[in-house]
Amino acid sequence: MASAYWIQHDNNARSSLKIKNAALDLSESEELPYAVAFAIVYSDFFRLLEVFDNEGDFIDLSNKYEVVNIANELYIDKDTLLKRLALYVEHGLFDKEFYEQSNKIGSNGFIARKLEQSSRSEKAKKAVQARWAKQQAQ
Repeated sequence: MASAYWIQHDNNARSSLKIKNAALDLSESEELPYAVAFAIVYSDFFRLLEVFDNEGDFIDLSNKYEVVNIANELYIDKDTLLKRLALYVEHGLFDKEFYEQSNKIGSNGFIARKLEQSSRSEKAKKAVQARWAKQQAQ
């Protein structure tokens, strides 16, 4: 079983212009009400962050198995996933330069926050261990 831990939720994600603009374009391209498109983009974004966290910080679009598995997780077909990912990159939800250079989807911001959280957790763990050792020595 995979270990679960806290993933920082950007406190401004709901009001992010990147998400809102991607939702507007999705609404137009898929002829969906804006509220539905917004819910899809918002949900996809955080579900993809969970995939990054569980599977290794990026999605390799040249790996057909990875793409199909992620599409299945989002309950959409592969072609829809690829269109949405391109839309999300276009609107800055994921790193455009990384995508263009490597054909992979990722987020430097997510990786930075993940490393920061890992560092904080390690410091807290060491502090608890030091406190426990001190109590045991008394």
